[in-house]
Formats: sequence, C-alpha cells, structure tokens
Amino acid sequence: MSEYLASELGAIAPNRLHPPSVSVRPLCPKDNEAMRDIITASLQEFGCSGQGFSALDPEMDDLYTAYQRLGWRYWVAEDTETGQLLGGVGLYPLKGLDARYGVAEFHKFYLSPDARGKGVGKALYKAALGYAVASQYRWMYLETHPNMTQAIALYEKWGFHRLPLRMGGTGHSGFSVFMIRSLNANAPVKRSLKSISQAITAARAGLANQSLANQSITE
Repeated sequence: MSEYLASELGAIAPNRLHPPSVSVRPLCPKDNEAMRDIITASLQEFGCSGQGFSALDPEMDDLYTAYQRLGWRYWVAEDTETGQLLGGVGLYPLKGLDARYGVAEFHKFYLSPDARGKGVGKALYKAALGYAVASQYRWMYLETHPNMTQAIALYEKWGFHRLPLRMGGTGHSGFSVFMIRSLNANAPVKRSLKSISQAITAARAGLANQSLANQSITE
C-alpha cells in the first residue's frame, strides 16, 4: 500500500470525534428504519426529492438485506452511549460498468444534521476507503447535487476530482455533480481523468466499442 493511502486509512483519534463514543460498524437489521429516515430527510433538506434520487431506490425498503449481496457493503456510525444512529455510507461495484475497470461507487453517504462537522463523516469515509483498497478497486466514484456544497468541499479535500459526465448507470438522474478519485498513488491522475472523460464522451456519443478502451483507466 502506498504511504499516502496508509496515512489516509489511519484511525481517527477519539478526541477528534464528537462525541468520542462514536463507533463505525456494518449495518444491522435493526438500523433499517433509522438509516432510511436519515437518508430521506437529508435528501429533502437539500431539495433532492422524487424521481432520480436515491430515496426511491429499491434497496431502501430493506437496506440490510440489499447489502448482503456480493461486493455490497454499508457502514453506519453510532453513538454507543446513547444508541443513536448518526449516519452511514455504502460502497459497491459501479453499476453499468465492466468490473475489470475497478470502479467502486461511494454512495448513500448521509449524516444527521447534529453529526456534521464532528469527524463522523470522515470516520465513515475511512471505512469505505479501507474496504475499497482491500478489495483492489482502482477508483472510487460518486454522484451528488450542487446544493450539497459542504459535502462537495469534503470530497475535494479527500482527493475527488470532477468529471464532465456521469459514469455507469446509477439510475440517479437527479444528481448532476460527478466525481472520482484514484486509489493508486502511482497513476498519473490528470492523464487518467482525461482518458476517462474522453471514454465517457465516446460512450454518450454511442461509440460503445470505444468506451473505456484507453489503458490508463486500469493504471
């Protein structure tokens, strides 16, 4: 593992979390209702309701069962003193894209309002990043909304770069900000991003045989 990824994956000191009793763990059946409420309320808060947004995803009916599929993972942050669920995040292979390209989608990353700005989101991000690295993904991709300015700033801080068009087929047409980050410190990020952008453009133009053909996406 590269040094820069090793430093990113380091544990967060308890005194950097508020409250310090926050624990990140895999989603359990008992979390379904509370996590669904956090996701739905967060989307409504930022004007992201209705068709094209993740609140209407089929897995929202039973998140735990959905994330038992091969390669699907979901983590939640819990205050172990009060039992309150504070937020969660999921990761799975990007839908609509051949697995050989090694792209994971970082998704359903939502926190309750009182958990924001307290290190909880970073703890969840580290859980997803660690799994992505251990699973040998090359890229993490996400989609979000322009109204979610604080989240976008965090993503940029965490090494995500904007793409001109969406990748894969997430089904979330309401999101219009597309971002990706490399999990390979040796990859020439700017050149790789340019190649990805060209491949997406080719795919959108109907040149399916050429899409994602450039070798640099696999670096």
